[in-house]
Amino acid sequence: MSYVHGESIIRIALADDDLTLQDLLPSYLDSLENCKVVMQVTNGRDLLEKLKHKPDIDLLLLNIKLPQVNGYEAARKIKQDRPEIKILFSSNYINELVYCQLISIGVDGFILKGSATPEFRRAIFEVMRLGYYFSGFPVSINRKKLNGFGRTHKLELLITEEELRFLKLICSDKTYKRIAAELNITKRHCEYIRESLFQKFDVSNRVELALFAYKGGVYT
Repeated sequence: MSYVHGESIIRIALADDDLTLQDLLPSYLDSLENCKVVMQVTNGRDLLEKLKHKPDIDLLLLNIKLPQVNGYEAARKIKQDRPEIKILFSSNYINELVYCQLISIGVDGFILKGSATPEFRRAIFEVMRLGYYFSGFPVSINRKKLNGFGRTHKLELLITEEELRFLKLICSDKTYKRIAAELNITKRHCEYIRESLFQKFDVSNRVELALFAYKGGVYT
């Protein structure tokens, strides 16, 4: 059954080794309308094992730095095996390159761990209702345009082979300098490709471009 905002129960799993957060956050989340924390773990290995026996998870709040199996590895595995689960990452640190790497994994959102509790509410509902939420970085892309683009519209039909190769490197922790080196082009030409794609898809930064690349099926 698809999610219906205001009606469906959001069953939440919390994976974080911060014991204070494990003690305090669940009671707040349970107080939100139609939200229920149904699983808590403190390491990535337990997370993957318990998910095998827990088919009713809608949203996973996941820390990037987890013991045994880190958040990146856990998210990749979950998105392969349980793509219906929404993943909202949390961490104390974020930058543009980390965002792009998360998008390539298929993560649905990110929130800074130091955020006020009302932002957790906003993040949860926006991920469930709209499909993504990214805290701490300006993502001003038109949501209707992004969600309407969808994976049935292959970007390969709209861009050149060189632009496609560029997009496949955008969703990573590679700098533009390294991308230029891998494509065997100059930094100036790399900037030209970036600006051309910004204009083509009406975006203003790398994170927004990465979202378009992911929605367009570049990473499927």
